[in-house]
Amino acid sequence: MNHEERIKSGFKGDLKELEIAWNHFEFCEPKYIDRAIDDLRNAEEALSGILRRAHHEKLDAAISKNRKSR
Repeated sequence: MNHEERIKSGFKGDLKELEIAWNHFEFCEPKYIDRAIDDLRNAEEALSGILRRAHHEKLDAAISKNRKSR
């Protein structure tokens, strides 16, 4: 599995975790709402992190490509 495939796989996994967390948040009993909020926040942060890494790597690759073509 190459680097891009790992990023895509991580993105899909984090997206699924967000979907599960959102479902728990929407349908949990009131006594579990704090846990559901924490799970939702963690899933959002994980997804945000992988998107940030993918974005930075894409920018780094573009910069490297531009430097080589000079």
